[in-house]
Parts: sequence; C-alpha cells; structure tokens
Amino acid sequence: MSQQPALKPYQAPLFYVLLFVLWCGILLWLRFENQEHRRQEKMRLRGQAQVIIDTVASSIRSQSRMAMYHPERLQSILNEVINPESIFAIALLTQKGEIVAEAGNRSRIRYAFSLDSSLPEIWTKNSLQLWSVVQIGKVPWKHKKSREKRHHSKTLPREFLEKLQKRKPRLLLDKPFVLTIVISTASIRNTTSSATELRFVIAILSLFFLSIVGYLWQDSLRSVKLKTSLEVEKRKNQHLYEMNLAANGLAHETKNPLNSLYLTAQTLAEKHPELREKIDIIANEVDRLNSRINEWLAFSKQPSPKLTSVFLPQLFCELANLISIDLEEKNIELIFSPLEIKIQADWEMLRQLLFNLLLNSTQMIEENGRIEILVTQKNSQVNITLEDNGPGISPANKEKLFTPYFTTREEGSGLGLAICRQIALAHNWHIQYQDKTSPGARFILEGIILSNE
Repeated sequence: MSQQPALKPYQAPLFYVLLFVLWCGILLWLRFENQEHRRQEKMRLRGQAQVIIDTVASSIRSQSRMAMYHPERLQSILNEVINPESIFAIALLTQKGEIVAEAGNRSRIRYAFSLDSSLPEIWTKNSLQLWSVVQIGKVPWKHKKSREKRHHSKTLPREFLEKLQKRKPRLLLDKPFVLTIVISTASIRNTTSSATELRFVIAILSLFFLSIVGYLWQDSLRSVKLKTSLEVEKRKNQHLYEMNLAANGLAHETKNPLNSLYLTAQTLAEKHPELREKIDIIANEVDRLNSRINEWLAFSKQPSPKLTSVFLPQLFCELANLISIDLEEKNIELIFSPLEIKIQADWEMLRQLLFNLLLNSTQMIEENGRIEILVTQKNSQVNITLEDNGPGISPANKEKLFTPYFTTREEGSGLGLAICRQIALAHNWHIQYQDKTSPGARFILEGIILSNE
C-alpha cells in the first residue's frame, strides 16, 4: 500500500487562513452588493420624484390660459399630489425663492436651494427633497413667428394683461419656475432592510459552510494520520512477529545448553570444593541468563485475556502488599483512588501491568517520594492514571519507552513497559506516557470497559 505524502507543518494552518480570507471576501462582496442595492434604490426614488414633478408641471400647463393661472386651480393640483404616507409636501417657487403655491407639510420643505447642479436634492433619514426648474408657460404672441400667425397683429400691450389679471385673480407664469417635492424614503428603508437581513443570513450560512469545510479538512487529516499510523503499526507488528519466531527458536535452543552447563557447574563444585567460589559465579550467570530467557519467552507469548469482573480497590490492596517492602525501603507514599468500581479485565494480567508500572516508579524515585493511582469514569469508560514525583522521562527517551529491551538502568531487563503495552493491546486498551508540569512521570491506561456485574 502506497503511503500518502505527509503535509508540511505550515500547510494545515495555511488552509484555515485561506478559509478565513475567503469568508472576509464574501463579507466584502455582500457589503458591496448592499451598497449597490441602496444606490439603485436611491436612483429609483429620485426618478420617481422627477416623474411626479414632470406630471405636476404638465397638469399646470394644461390649465394655462395665455400663461395665466387661477390660484385655486393651481392649489388644487398641488393638493391632489399630496399623500401623507409617500409624498409629504410640494411647492412652486420663483428662482429667487419666493413661494408661488405650496401644499402638504410645509415644515418639511427647505426653501434655501442652489440651482448650480442639474438635479439639486437633500437626503434625510425619512425623506428626499428634490428641486427641478420647469417652464410652466409663456405668452405665445411675444415672439415674431407667433405675431405673424396672428394676422400680423402687434403684441398686446402689457397694460391689457394687467387689467385682465385685475378683473379675475390670476397668476402670470411666463418665466421658468422651481418645483420642489418632498417624498418619503420608507420604501428604501424597507427594501434595504430586507436585503441586509438576507445578506446577513448569507454571511452566517457561509461561515457555517466554511466551518464544516474546516472540520472535514481536520477530520481528513486525522484519518490520514491514523491510516499512516496503522500502516506503520502493521509493518512493525509483522516485523516483530518474524523476529519473535526467530527469537523463540533461538531461546529454546539456548536453554538446553545452559541447563547442561548449570548441572556441570554444580557437579564440579561438589568434586572440587576449592573451586566453589569461581564455579558459583558461573552458576549465577547461567541462572541469570535463564531468567532473561524465561522473561523473553513470557513476553513472546501472545496473551489471551480471560475477562472477569475486577473490583479495583481489592486489586490495589493486593498490589500494595506485593510492593510494600520496596516502598518502605525508600519511604515512598502510595495513594489509591477512592472510586469503588468494577471493570472488565483479566485479573492476573492487570495486576502484572500495574505492578510493572509501580515497580518502575519505585526504582526511579530515590527517597521520600509519592506515587498516586487515580481512577476516572466517563459513561461506561474507565481510565487509570499512575503518576509519581520522580525524575520523569527525558524527551529523547519518550518514543522508546515501550520498545522491548530499552532501559535506562543497568540492572533493568527492558521488558517491563513492553509487557504493559502488550497486555493493554490484548484488552483493546491504550497506554501512553504524558508529561507533567511538575517533575515526575504519568502513565495513562485508557479505554477500560466498566463491568455490569
């Protein structure tokens, strides 16, 4: 099976940075769309106001009689335009700002204006005021062509128009005037508010989607890492299995000559008492080699646990009795968890595992030390933690802790922690070493199943 290329250290954080940049880009795009929507709504409202102004101007022109207008009709036209909800006020002004006619809420009209721009306007929170210069009417006979069409008659005297205006109240609107209107911006607020809420929902959904992508990315990284770890473990187990077969054969073949050598040394010691001291050295070394071979054979056997209900306080008391002599020699305090629970385990194997951990701690602690065994429960899972205040494990040795025949002590066999790992794997448990903030070592046994008995 081909291994997938490992990610470089900077690639995983860079992916999350890219997701964050993408989300910021989405926010900027939504902000731009919101501003563009608001601009278009303003243009629409401005166009609507201009249409109303043009319509009013056309209505006023339709009432023209030789550029003369009845004030009542002019006021009636302006009053018909007013709508309290959408059109607040309207006024007809001279270019000097003098009021000719007005209707609606006069307090909303600002009469100070400038005609420098083609379409002067004032925006407030609730309204838009728009000015427009309109040509209401003109005296048709003022121009040369108009005079020719009227049988070459001369222009009517101004005095006649003034007399006509005095007879009946009329307005003479023969010059450009300014028509201003104040309309409500409620439609803009409503549409932009709805659009803003929609874009806010889009922003939240995009954040949720990108969070899911990030989670799936992290999950895929864990899957790749686990797959790689399982592949490495598989190869390691295969290699260990082959080495185990070879070592078992070698151990059995070595054991027989060692037994013969031990018996021969005892026979020579009986026949030659003067050589007993030297022969005893040979016998002791042979006996030590036999012990190592027996330990190896015990380690090489694949354990098959017989699960029973193990009451942890009872097991802890038995362990305390087994290791009491070592504890008393170094004045080490042993503390057990008060949690009284039962777990599913092989009694002998679990006792061997915890005994090896306890023995390892007592051998590392010099004097006046402390060893604590803690039991924690979460749902049906139980964890057992053993920690001490000894010198701990150096960073260089952490990866080799559970390797067979690795030891930092001259008299150590290097199989204690390897046997612990073997027993844990046989139970489908997980054993690991953790660093402490204070000096000392901490071993955690995880994945223990709570007993229902």
